[in-house]
Amino acid sequence: VDYTKLLNAALTAQNALRDASTGETVSKDAVAGDVFLPDARFIRKNLSDLGAEYQDFDNSKTPIRFFSSDPSVITINGARATVYRPLPGGPAKKVTLTAQIRLRPDGAPAADFDKFTLLAEQSIELTVLPMVQSEIDAAAAFMKKVCTSDVYWAGIKDTNTTKDDITADLHPFAEIVPDGDGYRFVYGVVGKTNQNVEVDDLYDTSDINQTGIPYNKFRSSNNAMIAHESLLVTKPEYDSQITIDSLLTHSVYGKYYEKFKDNAAYAGFAKFYKQPVSVTVTVKGEKGAPAPAKPVKVTVSIDGSLATQHSFVNTTSASYETMSDAGKTALDAVTTALTSNRYTYDYDGGTSYLKSVTDTNNVTLGNADTQKIYGSWSGWMYTVNGKQPVGDNGYGLTLDGYQLKDGDVIRFYFVQCPTEDGLHKFAEEPAVAATCVSTGTTALKRCTYGCGFTVGGEIIPVDPDNHTHLEPVAAVASTCTVKGHKAGQKCADCDAVIGCAELPLAPHSWDAGVVTVAPTYVSTGVRVYTCSVCKQTRSEVIEKLSSTNTGTNTGTPAVPSQRPDSELPRQRFDDVPQNVWFASGVQFAAEQGLFTGVSANEFAPYDPMTRAMLVTVLHRLDGADASGTNSFTDVLNGKWYTNAIAWASANGIVEGLSGNRFAPNAPIAREQLAAILFRYAKACGYDVSARAELTAYADAAQVSTWAGDAMRWAVAAGLISGRSGAQLAPKGEATRAEVAVILMNFVQKVVK
Repeated sequence: VDYTKLLNAALTAQNALRDASTGETVSKDAVAGDVFLPDARFIRKNLSDLGAEYQDFDNSKTPIRFFSSDPSVITINGARATVYRPLPGGPAKKVTLTAQIRLRPDGAPAADFDKFTLLAEQSIELTVLPMVQSEIDAAAAFMKKVCTSDVYWAGIKDTNTTKDDITADLHPFAEIVPDGDGYRFVYGVVGKTNQNVEVDDLYDTSDINQTGIPYNKFRSSNNAMIAHESLLVTKPEYDSQITIDSLLTHSVYGKYYEKFKDNAAYAGFAKFYKQPVSVTVTVKGEKGAPAPAKPVKVTVSIDGSLATQHSFVNTTSASYETMSDAGKTALDAVTTALTSNRYTYDYDGGTSYLKSVTDTNNVTLGNADTQKIYGSWSGWMYTVNGKQPVGDNGYGLTLDGYQLKDGDVIRFYFVQCPTEDGLHKFAEEPAVAATCVSTGTTALKRCTYGCGFTVGGEIIPVDPDNHTHLEPVAAVASTCTVKGHKAGQKCADCDAVIGCAELPLAPHSWDAGVVTVAPTYVSTGVRVYTCSVCKQTRSEVIEKLSSTNTGTNTGTPAVPSQRPDSELPRQRFDDVPQNVWFASGVQFAAEQGLFTGVSANEFAPYDPMTRAMLVTVLHRLDGADASGTNSFTDVLNGKWYTNAIAWASANGIVEGLSGNRFAPNAPIAREQLAAILFRYAKACGYDVSARAELTAYADAAQVSTWAGDAMRWAVAAGLISGRSGAQLAPKGEATRAEVAVILMNFVQKVVK
């Protein structure tokens, strides 16, 4: 393959540059927005005239990557070039994009691109036009028009009519676009222009320490009544006011402030970036008027006993009382208890932290002197009901961030911290699963330095579906009068019945019948049949006698014709020829709803299958409703693949990688695919006894030890037959086409 010829053809193709929003062809001499660059799919689709050898260009084996000569004007992210146009009145900018094709060794990580053998390199010069002031002004006017509480309410209200009478679910939108002199809302990705005002992230999604935050685009002040993100409404007991908020960013101009916010020349672009909008609504309750205020009584203890080299006066069981509508916090309760018991304290309002406390004997804990004795990170902490309160973002709450609840027990205590970095050292206590009759607890991490800090240990509500003592229930056949049921199980703890699906009534058991009226040559007869179970009867007319009919009611039922099944698969995707080896597998996967194409008419058969995609396909194939508990640190909650990965982990189908990671976006290797299918087959109770020797494959020795048994089964079961040249390619990335065929074989040969 002449890769230089290929790369030159890709860069000089008429539609080599395409607008990232509209898909229209962009001239390299007049770039005015983000563009898509030629990638492997573009080459296979548009450069087939170069020759048959170019039609299978595989980005996983010969990846193509672009580099920008000026990242301040053009940055590269995969096949997308993000363009930052010069300010109005400035000159156009020339930027050189260099494309490279390299040879990727089997199993080599994509991040090592620069180490791969260079096959070809070509450059293209783009001219980036300056922004137009009138267009900026129009965008600013539209931004100002829509970044209001009233417009935000109009976008999410759905069938609700007023903010003070919320009775139905709200509807999150994705974008606000101009509509004549007004505006309209775009919901979901269909119809999204990516050129107007969109709902932006409420927090920095690149910060891996914020993975516990339960919202992204739409935040609710009370997730129990109006859910974050989905804005689904749960009717409360009393009318309740709830605030919903988001950030709005202009898709075209917001990126300038995000990139150049420290440059004074771009200060005017701040109005395009993450503008806050909110609306306060009233969700109507079952009992109408807001809940009446109730007394709140808490208990506070002041504990300096861990300061072993000081004799500090402790206080236990100090009480604090307020009302539920007063908005009082743990800070109010602690400072009141300190003052009432004649302590003095130093509070830093900037950090919301009680820095030191002095008792009635003038012993002070928390200042620089005691920190030298007990460690520079020593100081005062607090727990509520035995745990440090944690906010929705996963971080601990300061004293003034925790709202008091009736019955709270607050412990305000001094801790020694002998560490140099102030970090906790944890010992882990295992989780206890909830059952159908008892609560459980999540895994608990307790700091071994004695500071009392814990993570986890939350109560898990009773799980009505987790039965630990199941007894078999035999199937009961139906009769024509009583419905039976399938075999199942019954829980000895809660008496719940699992399975035992009800069966329909059985047909009547008719006897041979009795002739009650004999037929003659001039009149018909009657035969009466009786059900042997319920004694119901039915009658049947016997035809008149004739020379060819002796009175026996006979007949031959019609046999329906059979439709031949030899038709070739129906072609659905432009990149899946009808007679290619994987066409049947692709058709099967699409028709069964296991996975579809990357667009309406493209399947991308040669693209790699990711680990998250494969587990999601198996989850669909299994039809599982339950998910399980997500334990992987790199699997975010609320993603399209979260439930599938949690289900697969809970059922022993996947085990993850080192460091408790799953790597959901990593391509799946062929031996990983075999291992996952093997575990799934065993979990389903299918026959996995077959084994085949792998000696016929030249690279059999490359199969990992942990994957050997699974690979021998997969070959024996007819799921995997190797690639060209008798190669198993166990470390090779499984393509979407290969996975489609293997899944079809799995369903037809293993599931049956």
